[in-house]
Amino acid sequence: MNNNDDFCNWIGREVYSFSELSQVIGNGWFSASTELLQYTTLSEVLRQYSDSQKVKHHAIHGAIDKNQETVLSTMRFLRESGITSENLNELMGGTDEEVTLYHAIRGMERMKMFKEFDDWYLAFSERAIDVFEKALVKLIHKQKKEEIAQWSESDEKESEDFVERFFRRKGMLVLHGFYFLMPIQKMIFDRLSKDIEVVHVVNHAEGYARGFEPVEKFLDMENVTCIKALHHSYPINVHAKRFLDVLNGTFGEEVEGYIHRYTNLYQFRKQAIKEDHVLVSPRAGKLKGYMEDPDNPQDLQLSQYPFGRFLLDVHRLNVGRYDVVEGRYRNDDAMTTDLLQRIFNSGFLMVKGESTNRYMKSLKMLSPVLEEKKTFEGWFEALQQIKELRVSLKREFSKSPFNKDSYKGSNLTDHLMYNNPFEVVGHLSVQDEEIDGIIEGIKAIRTLYHKLFKEEKVDIKSYVKILDEHVQSEVLPHIKKEADKQIVESVREALSDLEDSPLEIVQREDLIRGLNFFLGGSSHEDEYAAEMRDGHRTSGSPLVSPMLNSDGLQFDMNRNIHFCLMDQKSFPYVQSLNLWPLKKVSTDKLFVENVNLRQLKMKKDLEFEIACYLFYILMCQAVHIKFSFVQELEQEQGLSPSYYLELMGLKVSRPPEHEEKDEDSRDQRDEYIDKELEYPERIYHYLQRDTALICKKRALYSFFLNDRPVFESKFHGSFTFENLLHHDIAGKSEAGDGRFNLISNAFPHLTIVEKNMLRLHHDAYWRNNEYRPAYLYLDGIKYTDALQRLAIFGERNANTVNPENMNIESSPGNHCKYCPYQMICRDAHVNTR
Repeated sequence: MNNNDDFCNWIGREVYSFSELSQVIGNGWFSASTELLQYTTLSEVLRQYSDSQKVKHHAIHGAIDKNQETVLSTMRFLRESGITSENLNELMGGTDEEVTLYHAIRGMERMKMFKEFDDWYLAFSERAIDVFEKALVKLIHKQKKEEIAQWSESDEKESEDFVERFFRRKGMLVLHGFYFLMPIQKMIFDRLSKDIEVVHVVNHAEGYARGFEPVEKFLDMENVTCIKALHHSYPINVHAKRFLDVLNGTFGEEVEGYIHRYTNLYQFRKQAIKEDHVLVSPRAGKLKGYMEDPDNPQDLQLSQYPFGRFLLDVHRLNVGRYDVVEGRYRNDDAMTTDLLQRIFNSGFLMVKGESTNRYMKSLKMLSPVLEEKKTFEGWFEALQQIKELRVSLKREFSKSPFNKDSYKGSNLTDHLMYNNPFEVVGHLSVQDEEIDGIIEGIKAIRTLYHKLFKEEKVDIKSYVKILDEHVQSEVLPHIKKEADKQIVESVREALSDLEDSPLEIVQREDLIRGLNFFLGGSSHEDEYAAEMRDGHRTSGSPLVSPMLNSDGLQFDMNRNIHFCLMDQKSFPYVQSLNLWPLKKVSTDKLFVENVNLRQLKMKKDLEFEIACYLFYILMCQAVHIKFSFVQELEQEQGLSPSYYLELMGLKVSRPPEHEEKDEDSRDQRDEYIDKELEYPERIYHYLQRDTALICKKRALYSFFLNDRPVFESKFHGSFTFENLLHHDIAGKSEAGDGRFNLISNAFPHLTIVEKNMLRLHHDAYWRNNEYRPAYLYLDGIKYTDALQRLAIFGERNANTVNPENMNIESSPGNHCKYCPYQMICRDAHVNTR
């Protein structure tokens, strides 16, 4: 703008985004707290509809209940287009899901938040200039109050005078960046154009059949007055000109350029953080979290903050759902070990002043026996049973005279390993002290959960107050990192906005579902989310910008742009058009009857053209452009560059710093970091020797980086189950009932059938083979079984090892599948993964 006088004639000194404007129109319709209220109310309306015995098809009602966010989005689109239940009477003769939608809309219309929006909609239709002027004044007031510490009546009068001078008297509204219109935007601008001059400033060039269809069709340029705003020719980036020519079938002289190919996101990030380019991507949602500095996140959704995820996970412990079999709503606990681990690992759950993430290793060990339990009481019962089992197992296996409390020597770790052989099993290796800490952590979760939702009926103000008190007393005092404190304060600030919500007393289950929706948020790569839900701040990032919402970059000081993750699946991207549960026949009829709602159909029909147009205008004013794609992205493999980049004549190449280095750079030896570790000297007996014979790196993991080998997987569990049946029992023998029952109880996550099959396999082998356990002496105490068969099973290598020269070279092979460390060892045989 500073260097373009022609453009300054159209753009004045005050510029506002529609996202900002949306926060002061519609009587709060676009605020996050209103959406929470609507979602919660919709849940309540659907529950009442079910209670009234009007549901004819339980599976369909269950689908609507499960997809409430989509249903609410449809209801909002209809309302913003001016469509009420009176326009939807024909749905009563439609499908079951359309009948349910109709009744839900009827129920929601009686609520205050719908009536308030209807009142605003009617007032705007009758007195557009007055209503819009008040909204502008309110917007300026809101912004200045954030900037000025002392707000006075003179400041308020100054804002009103400004709007009067530059809006009402001038009688003009200039719009820039509206390349396609949402229904509410179409309604507002069409109504204002009846009283004032509404001017769209757009990037458009004459003489091209392709490339500018979005503005031509959305703005109906054939039937409106078009004025050339710029009277001088301005240069555009050569890549933009080339792309426009290609779209129109002109393939002239090729432009030199490259599409950089990265193997994975790790490789991409390593290079991208060194550059000063702004990253623009059709996959910005996936890339943003990967590029973000975890210690300094920028304007994330609540659920993307660590503390926000913690709150969301707490709420996910309870799920209200419609039971399609019973035909009624149920409120069930949804306790899962994944949720439990995430809450423990969040850093925001405290036990006696310490974060519960210190128990994560033990909790993972215990997860197999907890995952079948779905309640707090079930978890407590399972953990208590593990403690009792450990006592019984010690009576069975710990037969040496070793006494832990009186021992004063230096080999305590080795004594405990031989004296408690059952601890080779993951969940049985967790000590009582650790189990007690985990129990206290679960109790802390239960306390918070019951604090928030102890009553059947709750309100949002009480919820915010209780939650804030918990954060101030139980979380903030224990946070040491300043960055974490800022994150918690940011989430507290966002939640405090909910205190102004008019939410009345509602069912606890409905509020839980609403809060899950509020905390979870939605993707801001959708234009509607960016325009209506304050998305200009959420989608903006100093590193990554979604392509759909990046058109403002053409005026940025830094116009070095890196178009990244531009693979054949991501560009051109698709636009969403989901008015479910309306059927196509119904939506087509509404599109014909309602010009505002028709914008959604145009948006879908022109999704390819919109993607290409935005790509073009982003390139136009760019100073320097880079293109790249990543071959491996999450579960997607073998990705190739977008077809349109290749049409531009760009050549695929490796970035210079990655030439001759095609493989995953994380696996390169020069990526290892040398670190010197100190560890106590360990006794070198049969078990250590046999482990080192198989793999020296496995010996390092087993006895130096850990106290003992511990097996966690179900695959390994079958071996340890059988080996415990005959541990310390010499000769030929089948498993006795007493030993079998004890070991069977120690593996509660295995089925009865699995246990019996393992017993039959064990008996068939040891009926004809003799077990000869090797005994050893440690500090004068005899242990009758050196644990070789219990800790080493499967295939063995015939390597030799010198205990005085223990390097850590691995010996990968088929035997890797029997190693407890196969999933963390980089050298593990590929067939074991």
